[in-house]
Amino acid sequence: ADVLALQEVRATPEQVDAQLSTMARDDHINAIRLPLWGLYVGHPIDFSLWDCCFAAAERLGLRVNPVLPQYPDWLTGGGDDPEVRAAYARHLEPIVTRYRHSPALAFWTVDIEPTRDWRKDPSQATIDRFRAWLQAKYGSDEAFHQANPGIELPISQAYVVNAASEGPWNNFQPLVDWITFSTRAVADQVAFAAATVRRLDPGHPVSATPT
Repeated sequence: ADVLALQEVRATPEQVDAQLSTMARDDHINAIRLPLWGLYVGHPIDFSLWDCCFAAAERLGLRVNPVLPQYPDWLTGGGDDPEVRAAYARHLEPIVTRYRHSPALAFWTVDIEPTRDWRKDPSQATIDRFRAWLQAKYGSDEAFHQANPGIELPISQAYVVNAASEGPWNNFQPLVDWITFSTRAVADQVAFAAATVRRLDPGHPVSATPT
């Protein structure tokens, strides 16, 4: 069963304890998924409600699957920036080390349905990585232009909005490139988060819920 992000709904420790007790006693639930989405990167961490949840789970015999916070600006590719990744890894450390020894901990989840928002402009770090990916794929501007009729921009200036809007109406290669790159970038982002958790807690499994 899912337990909503506690800080978002302003739950009190008493409410958390009562709710989990009801779930265990009346609903016969033996495991919960606990989103830690209120623990934002770059903000001070208040563990009080999460401590209460783990304490209640230990008392009631519930297993807990914490869902870790997401990268800053995750919908626009924030995790593509090495500095953002480093800050994210530092943010995860006190969370994972705090609960890794809890007998209630079942396994970690680093992301639920990881994706990007196609309606928003990507971050500059994402654009830079996309251009590097195009360069590795095509090798030269000439090969890039041959695969993308009507596009005159060099790879060093390629941008998903331009690439998607230029050329013949039936030239889908720019969109295919962008989706392929984005899918691999998201997978790499999730893999980095999982590796960070495994380094901090090698004793518990790590999962991600695909889109």
